[in-house]
Amino acid sequence: MLNEAAKGKLVTYDWPGNVRELENALERSLIFNKGENIDSGDLVLEGCLEVSRNTSRRLPEFDSS
Repeated sequence: MLNEAAKGKLVTYDWPGNVRELENALERSLIFNKGENIDSGDLVLEGCLEVSRNTSRRLPEFDSS
């Protein structure tokens, strides 16, 4: 499960590689994660190019239910 910090990191990232990069980031975090929850530190994003909050390129909000 993704915690709020990890969700925030995913939402604010620019995703230059689109869906494939998202899939790879999540898969990599699952492989190397030592706990049950994924934290923002577990997500290795290529170059960590986070975009500003006023951008129109954002992922939809996550539903944790």
